Amino acid sequence: MDHTQPQNIVDALTELSRTNEGKSNTARLREILPAVEATLKSGVTREKVLLTLNAQGFDLTMMGFKSALQRLRKEKRSK
Repeated sequence: MDHTQPQNIVDALTELSRTNEGKSNTARLREILPAVEATLKSGVTREKVLLTLNAQGFDLTMMGFKSALQRLRKEKRSK
């Protein structure tokens, strides 16, 4: 049986949390939410923001983007 050292496991998990691999679109959006909100507040359309996000590796539809924003805003208000 392989008994990997606990520190190796912690290092691997820490590295995983730094990358986008395996993260949901909502989790990734949560990390950049302040920038998304500032962009929207400046007058940029949701369509343009969504196009930019998808060009940067997201895979969201407009409905998915709106839904994720709504959930994240609600989450932020409840804190």
